[in-house]
Amino acid sequence: MNLEKLLQKNPFKIKKKIKYDFFNNMIKDLTFHHYKFCEEYKKIILNLNINIKKIKNISDFPMLPVRLFKYYDLKSVKKKTHCKETCFLRHLESKFIKNLS
Repeated sequence: MNLEKLLQKNPFKIKKKIKYDFFNNMIKDLTFHHYKFCEEYKKIILNLNINIKKIKNISDFPMLPVRLFKYYDLKSVKKKTHCKETCFLRHLESKFIKNLS
């Protein structure tokens, strides 16, 4: 199931397994994206001895303290595209929150 289809549904009628699988896949995709495009993030993952290719479950993903993002410039997008992607993500987030209400 893709995000657009998911956002069109009533979140309380979606089976737990579908939500879990969707969330797990999104986290996995984001982790790979950051690993590939953010050198600092990649260094953190490597220093934690985590093989992200072997990660299967959400509980195996690296949980990083939010403080890291406050003190370090961990970005996986170019500065020019950052605003467009941030705006798009905020738009999706607001749609998702609206559907939860």
